[in-house]
Amino acid sequence: MKTQVEKKTGLFTRFHALVRLVGLTGFLLGFAILILANPADIGSSAKIVLSQLRGAGFSIVPFLALVAFLLGIAAIGIEVFIGLSFAAGRKSAMGIGATAQIALAISLVIGLNISSFHNYQLFDFTRAHLFTLPKDLKDRLENLKEETTIVVCQLHKTYGNFTEKPDRYDYAAERLVVGKVKDLVDQLREFGPRFKVVVLDVEEESYEQKLNQLTQDAPDLRKAIESAPENSIFFWAKKAPLASSTPVEILQRMSFNEFYRLDKTSSQLANEGRGNLVLLPQGSEGLGAAEPFVRRILSLDAPKPRVAIAVVDEWLTSKGTDSFGLAGLRKSLESQGFEVRDLILRKLRQRPSSSVAYTFDESKLDRLDQRLRNLNLNLERFDKGTESLGKMVNQWKNTPVPELEKAYAELLRGARLSEDARKAQVEYFESELRNIQEARDRFKKQKDEVVKERNLLDVDSLVEQQRMTDLEAKMNILLADCDLLVVPRPTLHDVITDDRNLPFWLHGLEKAQINAMQNFVKKGKPVFALLGPVSEPSDQGPVPPGFIANDGFEEMLGKLGFKFGKQTVLFDEEVEGFGEQMAGLLTGGTSVKVPPLLLNWNEGAGRPPALKPNYPDKSHPIRESLRLAARSQSPDKPLELRLRHPRPVYFESPKGMQLLYNPDLFQTSQDSWNEGQPFPEMQPNSGERKAPAYNPDDKDPNKGTLDARRRGPFPVGAAAEVPLPDEWFGKEEKHPPSVRVAVVGESWFLVGPDLSPVKERLALDVCNWLLGRDDFLPRPATPWKFPRVELTTESQDLWLWGCQLGLPGVFAYLGFVVLILRRMR
Repeated sequence: MKTQVEKKTGLFTRFHALVRLVGLTGFLLGFAILILANPADIGSSAKIVLSQLRGAGFSIVPFLALVAFLLGIAAIGIEVFIGLSFAAGRKSAMGIGATAQIALAISLVIGLNISSFHNYQLFDFTRAHLFTLPKDLKDRLENLKEETTIVVCQLHKTYGNFTEKPDRYDYAAERLVVGKVKDLVDQLREFGPRFKVVVLDVEEESYEQKLNQLTQDAPDLRKAIESAPENSIFFWAKKAPLASSTPVEILQRMSFNEFYRLDKTSSQLANEGRGNLVLLPQGSEGLGAAEPFVRRILSLDAPKPRVAIAVVDEWLTSKGTDSFGLAGLRKSLESQGFEVRDLILRKLRQRPSSSVAYTFDESKLDRLDQRLRNLNLNLERFDKGTESLGKMVNQWKNTPVPELEKAYAELLRGARLSEDARKAQVEYFESELRNIQEARDRFKKQKDEVVKERNLLDVDSLVEQQRMTDLEAKMNILLADCDLLVVPRPTLHDVITDDRNLPFWLHGLEKAQINAMQNFVKKGKPVFALLGPVSEPSDQGPVPPGFIANDGFEEMLGKLGFKFGKQTVLFDEEVEGFGEQMAGLLTGGTSVKVPPLLLNWNEGAGRPPALKPNYPDKSHPIRESLRLAARSQSPDKPLELRLRHPRPVYFESPKGMQLLYNPDLFQTSQDSWNEGQPFPEMQPNSGERKAPAYNPDDKDPNKGTLDARRRGPFPVGAAAEVPLPDEWFGKEEKHPPSVRVAVVGESWFLVGPDLSPVKERLALDVCNWLLGRDDFLPRPATPWKFPRVELTTESQDLWLWGCQLGLPGVFAYLGFVVLILRRMR
């Protein structure tokens, strides 16, 4: 039988164990809930839970977390009380001493842990110091004061987005980059609590909840996240432009590719074809992948580069139609931190056409005013028609039949007018009156919409700008605060179906406008020209009045070293399209898929043998970037960069110029030829249309020149940093040393509501290089790869048999030794 003391002791022991179990369970449950709320940041999780508890709505998750922590705290209180009671009950110095030692140990552990959050030392024992920021980057971050939020957005879209379907290398690269970002943010936290990192994964159930909490006061950030085309990293902060102004959102986006670029070709070929993940850090030499990451943080509030797009009609602007506009180019540039300004240089809707220098809003105001004039004219006509028909209805309703017969005797020609005929005529007039009134209501609604749209414009300011008639002076003003000028001139789209082809003279400008562009270049500011072929059908006829065939823009670029072929490049694949058209098929030519452009070629390719240029061996950074983009795909897949109906573009170095790179960016395939007349022509004798085809001609008048008729390849893109001609400057005029210029012999590839990834890559690379932002271009680097032991087949076999036979043998020997030693005792 147990005594009363033993029973009480047993109950006390069980209660003590229960208290410990409840306390430990409470703390573990509370921390588990916090970790599930936000694994990346426990502090943020606690804030989330507290905010949910303070909210009006009841949520079971924060309630459970609070209850769990309260149970844990209660268990600690009971544990302390039991310990003190036990020590006091013993009434001995030993009990008091033990209690003091326990209290001192607990205080020491708590104090050391609290102190370690503020006083600690990091040691990086990796060979390349992978977890230590370079001193140069540390110095740049020292002056950063604003709190920056870094959002890692995992959309699980193709790494680099050049392939339709991601594979294991894409997913592995994605996981690794997320880990690298977290490691880098841990290093950035050394500079204080100025960096907050949030990981958003679209496949997580809590994605929407996290996104809502993150963007509660950040609508611009939410819009950027929702419109991100691929896995991205966002840098976001709020800053007041002036000390007394309201803070505004500032943000930048970088894709995973701009941090670490996947080299899928090397990944698949590594380890003798067995594969290994290979990434290229995209940072300056010596600074590693952290450099572009830190650069984005430091340049959050830097002014955005402004790009001017000069075209001849509103349809061709970055806000134009899907069939002719550059909306995709605007979207791509703005997503990378550029500002875009449209310049309209002609009034094509007027007859005769006239030259202007309008912003998009000025052109829009003109268009809206013209619509208002047309709508008002139609409404006036409807009002007159309504009034006239109303009188007719009243006359036929209220006038006696004899008087109607007398009034309309000529029309009736002696016939009698019955009452039923009068009623039918009244119904007809009333029906017409209703139709006119309905049409008037529609036109009135359209007018109200146009007026509403017009009221959104700063009409007074725009009208004042339109009063400036000096074209050169106005263009100088519009271009003064722009950093880059883009001049797209789309011409031939499909010579087989004549679909969307634009004549080259449509883009002709006045001398004053060309002078303004030259003034822009004279300041050392770059130009990106996209000039389509100048070929036309033989039956086209003369240039219409008011248009200019040769405006001098190509001559201006010629003085900078760029030469343009007079022909159009056609491909062998287009011969089939010509044949389909000859056979009368309505869709002939529309499905032609020309070969992709070449990024690698033999020295001197693209020109006649006697005209091979003396270019440096070093490839242009833009071309190198496109090569890296091609390596992000499988080795058997070419880069899908195709130009249909381009014109050859050549670069000849101005006298005294020393080239740093080969200026050619890309060339057409060998399966092409240059054609002076790319349109099917009607034969005078047979009356049949003859399709163009390559036919060698020994009597070619252009033989021995760049325009000689020949087979491909042909260079269709070039870029160089060139000196400015002395003849452009006066004696006292400031003379910049050089200017960067890029030219592509086709423009339609940038047209449309969206750009394909490879076209976007080309456009961004060209713009960044022209603006001197070479650091923004992808670059080759010392590859990062998973460390693997490279073994030959022989070595692998030895290790395999060694593990399978050697290890069991070693342990059998050791067991035998132990057995002998025991028997010898």
